[in-house]
Amino acid sequence: MGKTDAMVPAPRYRVFVSYSHRDHAHVREIVAYLQREGLDVLWTENIRPGDGFTDQIQRFISLSHLCLVFLTPSSNARGWVQQEIGYARALKVPVLPLTAGVLPKGLIEFDQAIRLDKQTAPCFHSIFPLLTTAVRRAQRCVAYDTYLKRWINPDALQAVRLAEVIRDQVGAVAGAEMGIPSWRHVQNNADRVRLLGEYAQEMTRLGQSGMVRQKSGLTSFQTPLVGPNDTYFHVRYESRPKDYDYRRAICNERKFLTDHAAQRGTKLIINPGGDYSHYGPHSKEIRLEQLIAFLEEPDHPHVSAVVIHEANPRESLTLVGDWFSATSVEIQLAHGFRQTVFCTHAPTVTRQMAEFDQQFDLLLQRHGIPADAADAPARSRQIAVRELADILNQTATHAGESCPQCRQGLPHPTGYPSGGDI
Repeated sequence: MGKTDAMVPAPRYRVFVSYSHRDHAHVREIVAYLQREGLDVLWTENIRPGDGFTDQIQRFISLSHLCLVFLTPSSNARGWVQQEIGYARALKVPVLPLTAGVLPKGLIEFDQAIRLDKQTAPCFHSIFPLLTTAVRRAQRCVAYDTYLKRWINPDALQAVRLAEVIRDQVGAVAGAEMGIPSWRHVQNNADRVRLLGEYAQEMTRLGQSGMVRQKSGLTSFQTPLVGPNDTYFHVRYESRPKDYDYRRAICNERKFLTDHAAQRGTKLIINPGGDYSHYGPHSKEIRLEQLIAFLEEPDHPHVSAVVIHEANPRESLTLVGDWFSATSVEIQLAHGFRQTVFCTHAPTVTRQMAEFDQQFDLLLQRHGIPADAADAPARSRQIAVRELADILNQTATHAGESCPQCRQGLPHPTGYPSGGDI
């Protein structure tokens, strides 16, 4: 096994358990079994004091691969269980009924259920193998990614039409009153940057972390860990200055993604073929320099990177574990990514994660690096740094001769400026 195995464990599927508190003793036994089977269980005992109960329940459902509903006479008498079922249905989270003494009704009346009769009810462990099979089958459900599939390589007109489709079909789900929605669509780069940081921060606040997978131009790690007033941003956006809020959002994106990367590792597919000249004469230089510096840092042994070569990349994908994804396309020059779908629908994000890893492993193999080799991250970084350094040297001017900071003998920003923040 490679050295990164400890940082990147096998995916753990998340199951939300809906039940009546009168059935708590039985449900605790079921939860313990699911946890022994390697599943992450989200239920009322995960509720944190101080935050809204309803908001947390909705958040748990939206982040789960499966909603397991324990149906009994007590739960049927509790309207909240039916509301949780309805919420899961709205978010396209598969629902699996486990019944004892009642039949599914309402929204799940025709769903296949695991039934406990009078003989099996006192011995819950007898149905656990059946429960395991049903859970695994639900995990293989078809991901609800119709919108993403329609969105690959769109032109401007298609992107506009997509925005209308999403507003019509997903708008009800994306209401702020429903916590983290399974799908969220933004139409400008400023919102994309802001939400990337907020989603990553939210996972940290929930006590969770995930590997950062990113396929993009120069990735989020082109930004150093500096404050929004650092001179780095003057060079990066010399011709098109950005306001303080935008710069701060970029800093937050880098900081919170770095927090996840430090715990779970990073896989980067870097496409440096974009044209950044509209941002300033030295914009691409300083971005490349900072990305190379990140890849060369000794504190990042679990970072893997490959370089691909496509002129003017139009798409970007960011994943944090199987918790959320952000898929973006560029439809207007010099304005960054203009259409982004954020997704927390667990089956979809899990599929995206598997597809990313498959592509990444194939790219490693093209460089003669076995994906499971212990030194794969270090070897991949070395190759990526060489390729990026060649591109840096091929830019219009050499950084050491023309970069404003180099000409003045000033160091490039590599840490927090005095009084700066993120």
